[in-house]
Amino acid sequence: MDMKKSRVFVVEDEALILESYCSLLKVNGFEVVGTACTGKQALQRFQNLEADIILMDIKLPDANGIDILRQFNQEQIVPCVFITAYFSNELMEEANKVGAFGYILKPVQEQQILAAIHIAQCRAKEFGILRREAADLKSALEDRKLIERAKGILMKYNHIDEESAMRLLQQKSKENNKKLVIIAKEVIAARSLLNG
Repeated sequence: MDMKKSRVFVVEDEALILESYCSLLKVNGFEVVGTACTGKQALQRFQNLEADIILMDIKLPDANGIDILRQFNQEQIVPCVFITAYFSNELMEEANKVGAFGYILKPVQEQQILAAIHIAQCRAKEFGILRREAADLKSALEDRKLIERAKGILMKYNHIDEESAMRLLQQKSKENNKKLVIIAKEVIAARSLLNG
């Protein structure tokens, strides 16, 4: 994720602070894709944005930023850095549980915000890689189960051993120029037709 091309959504109820965050971000190469001053505005505006990161105050006039992030995360995971004047272990633990990527105490310096955003982006990139790897592993496991099931069907109906059943699946895969798992699904579907 290139920090210079990141799109940021800023949620802050104090107008001067909101303006200063936006100026800071723009000067440092970020694109501010939207702002909000209340939880209600944040929820309405976020749906129409493609933000890479959220910079959000925890204490908003009509909502708790942690609750807002929880609702955002139901649709998509976007890294969020909280900026707040309030510190408590409970608040930090809540922010952690909802998936915050950073927590900064006011008053903040420019370097703190930039450092927190950079680290959040790096963590988000790592998180995305892990999610893709987990999805790939899950898919591979599902494919393996289907192939094993198809082998079992071939073994039973053709009276052959496991190795021969696997060779038959591989042969059909090569002949039909289809993935092994597709052939396995076809074998399972054919058996269902026969039994149905």
